[in-house]
Amino acid sequence: MATWSNEESSTESEEANLCLMAIQEDEVSSNSSFSNFYTFDEFQDAYDDLILEFKASISKNKKLLLKLKFENEVLSKANIELEAKCVDYKNEILNLKICFKKFKKKRI
Repeated sequence: MATWSNEESSTESEEANLCLMAIQEDEVSSNSSFSNFYTFDEFQDAYDDLILEFKASISKNKKLLLKLKFENEVLSKANIELEAKCVDYKNEILNLKICFKKFKKKRI
């Protein structure tokens, strides 16, 4: 009985070793097939292209940011002017109400 159990554990460890070897072989072959498709220079070129595109985006975004800041300043000034006009109109309405009340009292 002890011999059978030793054979079983030996068979199991052989199977485990075979599985590990197969997994390692797959990893090696997949890594080597990947490296066969692209060279370092190709990766470097792709990286350089991405850097150029990134720098162009930054430049474009900086210009847009400046434009938006200027537009914000213009709109802020216009808003201040409109708020001042609004206050003037409210005061005028209040004065007209007072005048109307005085006029109404004189008629009675």
